[in-house]
Amino acid sequence: MTTITKEWLQQTIAEFENTRDDIPFGLDDDDAKILIVLKRALASLERERIRREHAEWSDKTFGDVGPVGPLKHLSKEALEAAADPSDPLEWADMQFLLWDAQRRMGISDEFITRAMIEKLEINKSRQWPEPKDGEPRLHIKEQLAPVVPPAIEPDYEVIKSILPTANPDEYACCIAADIWNACRAAMLQGAEPVSNHDELALYYLQGQKDGLEWAAQLAEANHPLTGDWLYDDRWSWLKLSEKVQICPGSPEALQ
Repeated sequence: MTTITKEWLQQTIAEFENTRDDIPFGLDDDDAKILIVLKRALASLERERIRREHAEWSDKTFGDVGPVGPLKHLSKEALEAAADPSDPLEWADMQFLLWDAQRRMGISDEFITRAMIEKLEINKSRQWPEPKDGEPRLHIKEQLAPVVPPAIEPDYEVIKSILPTANPDEYACCIAADIWNACRAAMLQGAEPVSNHDELALYYLQGQKDGLEWAAQLAEANHPLTGDWLYDDRWSWLKLSEKVQICPGSPEALQ
């Protein structure tokens, strides 16, 4: 198996550049493209080395923690970068934190690339105000209010109509209804001023139906609702509001 090393790339790039400099008309198109690819490969190799070393240092320093800490720290570094955008060390700090949060969340670069493609199409479809450099402004025009579904009760027939393949018990129905209603509250509050957004009933939910399916699976597996951070294999992190009612059949209600 052939291994491409940093030393080999550096040597090969130097050879191409020497050839380019020694001949009157430089490299032909194919060789010029090869040189570009080699330089990109070298930069990628060096970036991955730094990324790996940072991951080792972060694990040793902070231990086996989740992505929330790095993401919260990111807001601090972003403010420092905004105060002095010319400082490359501030940009490096933000990149390290993004890498760390992504790794601790278990998200691959390919997954983020697909999400960026989707998000770019969403951004292109939105209306944006004219740029006003140096002036505080909203970065997006007011959007149409989202269609908010009605609240639901923890009724078996209601949950079955949403999740026809599930067979939830009373506890599962309560969890599903709580998550649905918490998501509905988040959608309603999303239309409020930005200053109120930290009061949302949950921080992240991949989708209402996904959340209900996840809740039904959780309950059927006899995992109690603890109010702590919960995780499913689709990297949906969520935290229910302290106001979420305890289900009649839950372990908490029986204490």
